[in-house]
Amino acid sequence: MLTRSLSYRCLLLFMSGIVFLSYIGSALLLPEQAKAADHYNVSTEIDQAAEQILNSGVISDWEAVGLARSGKPLPASYLKLLADELKESEGEFRKVTDAERIAIAVRAAGEDAASFAGYNLIESIYNHAKMTNQGTNGPIFALIALDGGSYDVPANALWTRAKLVDWLLSQQNAGGAFPLSEQGEDNLDITAMAISALAPYQEQANVKSAVAKAVSWLSSQQQVDGGFQAFGEENSESVAQVIIALSAAGINPLESSFLKKNGNLLTSLLRFRQADGGFSHAVGQPSNEMATEQALLALVAYDRFAGLEPALFDISADTDITGSKEQFVDNGLISPWAYDAVYRVFEAKIMVGVSGTELRFDPKKPMTRAEFATLLINLLEEAPAQDAAESFKDVRSGAWYYGSIMRAKELGIIQGITADTFKPNQAVSRQETAIMIAKAFELKGNSDPLPFRDANSIHVSATAYVSAVYASGLMQGSNGSFNPKAAVTREMAAVVADKLLRLPAA
Repeated sequence: MLTRSLSYRCLLLFMSGIVFLSYIGSALLLPEQAKAADHYNVSTEIDQAAEQILNSGVISDWEAVGLARSGKPLPASYLKLLADELKESEGEFRKVTDAERIAIAVRAAGEDAASFAGYNLIESIYNHAKMTNQGTNGPIFALIALDGGSYDVPANALWTRAKLVDWLLSQQNAGGAFPLSEQGEDNLDITAMAISALAPYQEQANVKSAVAKAVSWLSSQQQVDGGFQAFGEENSESVAQVIIALSAAGINPLESSFLKKNGNLLTSLLRFRQADGGFSHAVGQPSNEMATEQALLALVAYDRFAGLEPALFDISADTDITGSKEQFVDNGLISPWAYDAVYRVFEAKIMVGVSGTELRFDPKKPMTRAEFATLLINLLEEAPAQDAAESFKDVRSGAWYYGSIMRAKELGIIQGITADTFKPNQAVSRQETAIMIAKAFELKGNSDPLPFRDANSIHVSATAYVSAVYASGLMQGSNGSFNPKAAVTREMAAVVADKLLRLPAA
């Protein structure tokens, strides 16, 4: 027992010497060398967590913050859906934390939370009559929202910054932790979040002292593997909040007081990482939405700290208010399931508007055969065959679609309705689009029977092509039917085009 104890002490002394020499050595490094030497590269983990979130569908407000602060583009539908929700609720927030969360996300997305969708979210925060109804959460996220966007708060506001800071400081327990409710029990996550909120005010002596006590308390709660327990269970969310807090306070999450015998904060957080890039709540569990969004926020916070960039919530320091992107005048008519695709194909110049005087998409309008042939030529990045000889008597040289139809014919993508007519202005049917797509991208189907109850109504010449686009995930049925003769609307075509953009052949 004595021999083991001496060996362990010797090892500690040896490791201490290495840490000391490493510290001295890093102080002599050039800034770029020091930056590379004393932090983890978490870019892969950030990219994969972001991808997992984006692939999961509709994103939450905190996911939006993580994506935006990591430099990832937000889905075009995010701000639209948020604006729609605000209008539906008439900008009223029973819970102040709802206004705070949305304000932080809106500002991270490059919008002005003081003027979004016709509402002033910032005023809703600093004049909220129920600021403390959710305990310390309200003032914590009020400070983060106000400071994140460097928003002005009038002196006669119900809650000024000074009042928020003073109230929050008054809640700190004697040991340094912060509770959720007044005189409540010490709370790990709340303590970390309180540090994040108070970090910008550390030039004030009382705030600096409170943050130091809170940081010391967090260190004392850390487990031997570098993680934290909440309600008797080790979880990733608490680790994530501590990383965010330390980064906000200008403290290296890898500094010695958070380096335990069997790990540090980052090694602990990464224990919860799953094969799909997401994070679990507890070890051994599958990816969890809340765990993943908080892990992404933590990784981005650490990456910004290590890269000497503005902190996670110091949004206005490096994110200008850009205003909303140009939108179609009939934006509200675009179905939610098609919204992102419409804007992506428009920005990629695969599809254009329908008016020369205003930005109009006309999403419900049936796509014509000429328009769909042109769309495919755009996707294939083929040059229109403007000089080709006329093949169809209803497709004349000089028509806007002439070159695209001629090139599509040369490539074997299209054929006429008759030997010498194409009917360019006729609505394209679903089975016709399937034929054109499969030919354009050389898609192959399989011999499995089509799973549509109207499969027998698909033209025999189109069956193999429908099978190919269905097997490729490009076209699906509706309520068990394929509806082969139904017209394809412009928003439907946009969804298919968006999928084709992702194919290796596109």
